[in-house]
Amino acid sequence: MLRDAREASSLSVTDLSKRTRIRRGLIEAIEAEDYFSLPAPTFLRGFVVQIAKRLGLPEETVANSYVARLTTHRPGGSLH
Repeated sequence: MLRDAREASSLSVTDLSKRTRIRRGLIEAIEAEDYFSLPAPTFLRGFVVQIAKRLGLPEETVANSYVARLTTHRPGGSLH
C-alpha cells in the first residue's frame, strides 16, 4: 500500500528518503514488508507514520495496521 501511494504521488524512494530523512534501504524494506530487516515495532511505527504523513495518508491508521500485520508474521509475534 505504501509503495502504491508513493508511486501515485510520483515520488521515487530517493525522493521520499530525502523528504522524510529515513534511509532509502529502510523505506524499501518497509514497502516490501521485509519484516526480518525492520527495526523494533516502536521505531517502525514512527517511520511508517512519517511516510504516511508525507504521502497524505491517515498516519495512525496506516501505522497501526502496518505494525499489526507485520508482527503476526514473525515467530513469537514480534518484529525482533
